[in-house]
Amino acid sequence: MNKLEQQIEALLFWVGGPLKKSELAKLCDVSAEQIGEAAKNLPAHFSERGIVFIENGDDISLGASPEVFDVIEKARKEELSREIGKAGLETLAIIVHKKDGATRRQIDFVRGVNSSFILRNLLVRGLVQKFSSPAIRGYAYKPTTELLSWLGVTKIEDIEGYAEIKTEMDSFEASLKAAGPEGDPAVAEASILVEATDPK
Repeated sequence: MNKLEQQIEALLFWVGGPLKKSELAKLCDVSAEQIGEAAKNLPAHFSERGIVFIENGDDISLGASPEVFDVIEKARKEELSREIGKAGLETLAIIVHKKDGATRRQIDFVRGVNSSFILRNLLVRGLVQKFSSPAIRGYAYKPTTELLSWLGVTKIEDIEGYAEIKTEMDSFEASLKAAGPEGDPAVAEASILVEATDPK
């Protein structure tokens, strides 16, 4: 596995979901064609592992091998039997108060920890949904109608304290944008991750 293939694998693991080849090309500072060539070699590296390389059009991601679905299903059922906990509530609060959707990077930045497992848990429970929008780079998460029902409201704005908390979050996000690229946690963290895979 060469350096570029290592970077792609690391980024897909860190994001915990699909990335477009164009996004990977930008982060790895290579062309989309180079990403495509590297993507052709990656499936072979996972041939005898519990992880598979998935390519769906322009999106590529990592997933669980069909051969281990039984243990994944067991873990999923066990997780569903538990309460969502403090981490789940924190993540839901961030998603609910980001009306245009919250990216995983934004959620990680606010919480200060990786939220991939929590987001998968919330997705499986039907409390949030993942979507892609031209207004948002990559994928984002938004509340489902099941979540609103669970909270006992008919629309997000009916949640107690919603307006005040949303104003605070919007102000926080505006301060980051005003700081320029250095204030963008997604850019900063992705750059650090790519540099970490450079064996120079």
